[in-house]
Amino acid sequence: MTDFEQNIYNSHLKILRTSQNKPFKYRKNFSELEGTEIEVQLRRLATFFAAHKHVKINMFFEAPYKVYSDSHPYYLDYYLTQKAIKAYSLYIKKLKFEDPDSEIQLRFIIDSFNFIKTFCVENNISLLEYCNFSKGITYVFLEHLKLFQVSPYALFNYKNFETNLLRTDKDILYFVLSEEYVNNFYVFRNRYLESKKCKKLSELAFDKIKKTTIIK
Repeated sequence: MTDFEQNIYNSHLKILRTSQNKPFKYRKNFSELEGTEIEVQLRRLATFFAAHKHVKINMFFEAPYKVYSDSHPYYLDYYLTQKAIKAYSLYIKKLKFEDPDSEIQLRFIIDSFNFIKTFCVENNISLLEYCNFSKGITYVFLEHLKLFQVSPYALFNYKNFETNLLRTDKDILYFVLSEEYVNNFYVFRNRYLESKKCKKLSELAFDKIKKTTIIK
């Protein structure tokens, strides 16, 4: 069993146990699982996550508990179904409209800047060029917003974020981000400006990453 498959198992174990208010500890010895149906399921999940790198593994396992009101446990076999993918999509949609000062949004801001930093290094562009960078006919930040790889509350630090977003054809925006998401842009901005924690954290993270990201 690969390290990646072991990490997937432990991520699922943590969510499964905590969802039932039970203690847990990470499994270290996987020899008992070798040759079992669980190993097959982990191999299939590893293939899925490798093919869809934007999917956040912990959130994928959290999704059904956050979206549905029932309290029954979800085991590995559930996460190999279309229902699990639907639950994840619904969870992501819900999180996009979550209070910017919520714990998950604040954590996502930090994750966003780490993602942007890595992306800029890999594409040999400066941090400040990020919102101007495009592949094809659209800015890459639009795709990253769609895939929940970056938060709009991180991008408000870029002066050209709003300009480039609004200059993009509305039909393209609706196609990439959804009409609901686009039409709530000013709601996001106002929430950001009025936030107690989000704006401050985002600005501090942006300043820090500018100092540590040296490209060109």
